[in-house]
Amino acid sequence: MNDIKTIIEARQIAASMSITEERLSLLTGESLKAILERKGPAEFYIDYVEYVADICHTYGIGIELTSTEPVTAGALEPYADQIDGILSNNKIRIRRAHLPFQEVRIGYANPGLRNSSLRQLKAWIELFQRLGVSVAVIHPIGSMIGGRYGRALELSNRDSALADLKMLKKAAESCGIILAVEILPASRTHTTMGFDDQMETAYSESLAYTTIPEMRFLASEGFQLVLDSLHLRASGHPVREWEEAGLFDDGSTVLAHFSGGTIRHKCIGQEEVDLFKRLPKGISVTLEPFSLADLQASLKKLGLSPQNSH
Repeated sequence: MNDIKTIIEARQIAASMSITEERLSLLTGESLKAILERKGPAEFYIDYVEYVADICHTYGIGIELTSTEPVTAGALEPYADQIDGILSNNKIRIRRAHLPFQEVRIGYANPGLRNSSLRQLKAWIELFQRLGVSVAVIHPIGSMIGGRYGRALELSNRDSALADLKMLKKAAESCGIILAVEILPASRTHTTMGFDDQMETAYSESLAYTTIPEMRFLASEGFQLVLDSLHLRASGHPVREWEEAGLFDDGSTVLAHFSGGTIRHKCIGQEEVDLFKRLPKGISVTLEPFSLADLQASLKKLGLSPQNSH
């Protein structure tokens, strides 16, 4: 397993497009709002894909596409062939994706919000099919599955959320895509350029209620799981607890998101490096730092270096 290409093949390493959320603004000297006013959401997204695909090509790794407001699947659908061409030209064979946070309103009592969310999520899944995506990650929001906030909700909402997840799982399977679940509590907020600073304390505190039993429950319902090293560390459930719970060995975990820190996604630490070496066969890895420098440092820690040039 010392050969770089062998490691890449075994772990199906990819980089998350989230690495550019802060980097793009630094590169252009513009705010995201200014970029969108000048280019429009679809053109911005295509540039976004091209930028990250170029980085992934350089290192010979895959990509985990992200989807975020104000870009919609409907706006991108006419450009699916163009996006696929960008990935193909950069020889991106490993393709995964992250469903949008903003449209995850599954299980809501308001039927309008709930149905609109399901339509949007299905549209993204269909778009990802056209882009050759193998795994789509979803945050169903921790309050819909359990934990502190879940106990404050009506049980019917929890049941409705589970029914919606199963519906989306079936829709993904019909497109040849694995729907993998990564839980986060309801108080998590996003801006299109990262976290709201004033929400960091609430975000950190709420993560304490993302529990291994919740993940066990979803695994028992037939869902594939996503381990996120930052989220587990912040929640008080170190990676070792996840392993001891058997969620690696029972085949439930299909993907690991690696980044350092406890709030912002940074360069991986020794915990991720050690875990990378002992992950069971069949678990893929996406590196999720939010800056290019942290991504490059993470790749170096795993022993990967640039493989290609244009």
